Amino acid sequence: MGTKNFTDAPILVKRSSDSVRKFIKRYLALNETPYLFHQTLTFRDRIADESAAKARLNALLDLLRKQFPNMATLFVQELQKREGLHYHVLFLLYGAQPLSPEETRQHLSGEIFNRWNEINDGELARQANQLKLREKSLRGLAYLLKGVLPTDGKIKRQSLWHGIRQKQIIGANSHEVSKQEIRDAWRQIFPKLKIPAPKPLPQREPDIEGMKAYADWTGKAMDWDTIKRTVTGRKGKVSNEDFKRFLYEQRQPKTKEPKVSDFDDQIL
Repeated sequence: MGTKNFTDAPILVKRSSDSVRKFIKRYLALNETPYLFHQTLTFRDRIADESAAKARLNALLDLLRKQFPNMATLFVQELQKREGLHYHVLFLLYGAQPLSPEETRQHLSGEIFNRWNEINDGELARQANQLKLREKSLRGLAYLLKGVLPTDGKIKRQSLWHGIRQKQIIGANSHEVSKQEIRDAWRQIFPKLKIPAPKPLPQREPDIEGMKAYADWTGKAMDWDTIKRTVTGRKGKVSNEDFKRFLYEQRQPKTKEPKVSDFDDQIL
């Protein structure tokens, strides 16, 4: 078994700003617990196939859910230059536990590594798959997102890069998070990233011919020309082009001088 480089640098992978915002909000909403553990899950050989990697992760989480039904899980996928894909996983226990946090860590460490090692044919390096006791912090959140580059641009279809297990446990042990808290965390984790400006919604041209055909078919009391004058409030003749332009203008959002808060809300 070869020697791994445990300081491999992550590759920044573009993720939608909305998905990053949701992850930040989910992390911030977690209630504090002394039983929070961080585990890095690596593979023996470089793996770049997201589906294959996720299948192994799901196999592990399925086993752990049966063995530890009161333990919740939050995971993040990361891509590294030499080692390829790996996962950062948080394991959380809430409430009174029979063992101390450190004793629990020692017990979980062996159980998790043994099962992950079996799933990967028993050829993993223990040093690269250590379970550590952690505290919830902004620094910890930044570490989980160190391989993420939020973007509002188009990105190719990707598998889910983060997720949770035991959603009910997490929901029962979470609290409300304000927009300001998310904004503050965003700015500290991505200080050089501009907050995206709002994008106008796409507008379809009014289907004038379809509207005219419908009016004729329903046999309304007003003919088509009367309908156009009534809707526009004009007294003279209204052409179909003028009517289309009027309807289109009515559907446009009212413009106003943008404020910083308007831009901020795009990530909340």
